[in-house]
Amino acid sequence: MGIRVEHALVVVSPDEAAELEELTASVDGASEPVGARPFDGVVVVQAEIPLTAAAVAILKDWVKARFEQKKSQTVVVRGAKFMGYSADEIRELFAWLDKELTQS
Repeated sequence: MGIRVEHALVVVSPDEAAELEELTASVDGASEPVGARPFDGVVVVQAEIPLTAAAVAILKDWVKARFEQKKSQTVVVRGAKFMGYSADEIRELFAWLDKELTQS
């Protein structure tokens, strides 16, 4: 039996917490953003986003806007790292999200 991912964990730096709060406010079932200190000791703000059709559509728009705005971004999904601003990487990330959505 495989592991089923039903939520995406979105992690940002503390100075981007307001952006994450806007995202979670627009997604039904998203957790409130909370501060965390992962194993590397860096403080981050994180929230869980459910992998529903509506939430994935909003998450896609959010990720795309962040890539376009920052021109450099790192997104890690199940150990797969998407770095920089690449249309191919965004498509690959979105394909993974769509796959997870159809399997749930």
